[in-house]
Amino acid sequence: MLRPGGRFVNVGAGGEENLSPTDFPMESTFYSVMSAEPRHWQQAIDFLDSRWDRYPFDEMITATYSLDQITTRWKPWRTSAW
Repeated sequence: MLRPGGRFVNVGAGGEENLSPTDFPMESTFYSVMSAEPRHWQQAIDFLDSRWDRYPFDEMITATYSLDQITTRWKPWRTSAW
């Protein structure tokens, strides 16, 4: 799910999956936003909207999964040896 040296961005909180630093390859970066006020979500959307033509946001995301797929997609990655 994350290549060595990759960045993992977690937005929101909840669910039953527990993540440990040992679940990620060495030299990876983990960003997490646990909660925010509604105005912060609007600021984030405005930020992306105002910079879509300067930054390749579509290239930053290499894979997407629906919420019902995430557990299935996550398991093979967690059991692989890095």
